[in-house]
Amino acid sequence: MKKPDGTYAGIEIKSGTASRTAAQRAFDTAVSPDNPAIATLNGKIIKITEVIEQKVP
Repeated sequence: MKKPDGTYAGIEIKSGTASRTAAQRAFDTAVSPDNPAIATLNGKIIKITEVIEQKVP
């Protein structure tokens, strides 16, 4: 999800009883404006500065 400042928030979807692994939690906790995750979206390099977990039934 693109944020107003031009960086992105990663949305992590978990369904049913699924939960993040310890490695996923560690990665998600480490992502911040000072330590962004770098990815490529449609050929453009983006910075992910936040991870949001969304649970669905």
